[in-house]
Amino acid sequence: MTHCKQVSIDLDKPAYQQQINQQLGSHPWIHQATVVELHSGKTLQSHAANTPIDICLATQMFSPSVISAAGSPHQFLALGFAKDYLLAFDTGTVSGENAFITASCSTLSKALTVAESVLERHRDTLSTRANFQGYLSESGLIAASDIDSSNRAAAFCQWRGSLAYLSALLAGRIPTDVPPAAALGSLREVYLCQSNHSIHCLRPRFLPNYLIVLVSDNSAPMPQQIAAARVLSDNILRLVIDDILAAGITTDLTLVADTLIATDIITQLRKLDEDDLYGLLEVGGFANYSLGESGEMEDGKLTYRCAECIYYHPNRKWCDLPELPVPVEPDWYCKLWKL
Repeated sequence: MTHCKQVSIDLDKPAYQQQINQQLGSHPWIHQATVVELHSGKTLQSHAANTPIDICLATQMFSPSVISAAGSPHQFLALGFAKDYLLAFDTGTVSGENAFITASCSTLSKALTVAESVLERHRDTLSTRANFQGYLSESGLIAASDIDSSNRAAAFCQWRGSLAYLSALLAGRIPTDVPPAAALGSLREVYLCQSNHSIHCLRPRFLPNYLIVLVSDNSAPMPQQIAAARVLSDNILRLVIDDILAAGITTDLTLVADTLIATDIITQLRKLDEDDLYGLLEVGGFANYSLGESGEMEDGKLTYRCAECIYYHPNRKWCDLPELPVPVEPDWYCKLWKL
């Protein structure tokens, strides 16, 4: 992997505040939307009227709570890392011990679904350590351990620093003794579900120095809450890309028609650091405008833009080429365009 240029967001631009306000107003169950610059602690924030919520993460993040008698987790803590998720539940209503489940899944929703299924199907076996280890070892997707309350701190030791950093940051106390990258490591996502509301923190890909925070009440199902955070993350990143392209990058916009050349470009993209946004835009040949002749394709004239590319997802406004996983506008262009 190569060293990548860090992305800086101009949070003073009105477009970013407008995006946060728009997301806040899009659902009645969203109470707070925030973007935080991790180095400085500078924030953009919107609160729903008359619904102040205290983000008291400092104590709550270390206390995963209970699973209801029906087996569905009403309160839990999920930590998303580069390749997997750690979900923490307190199974005290069943066995008096805590369960920590690591799910190797691509999304938080999938990880929670797997964890819920495991806990529901094997509630009766949670009373003994041997049985708990045994049934989990049968699955290739799941690894877990049961840890009694006295050992909870030891179990969380490698994540405690990251969670403490986030707690201080969101409480307005900017840590100065350690840089964000060192404090947070590969931690990309924290989802804290409590009895009446949830807190979802995202460090988006390509924007590791920024934190997107959504506070929601639990009248909305968790998948909707997660989707809302993803939409805000996509919209912020799309604005960032537009700013970068408008400022100008060094790239070749020539449409690639040769398969060997296209393969070489894809190989270059795969070698980039996962957060190298500038590298991705330059190697991919991006522009925030269309190329080609003006007019409609049905008239015999061709305009090269994302809207007609086979990799474009119109609902999400997203490029689905695995090597170019970024939000785009329909009238943008890249040289890997394909009809």
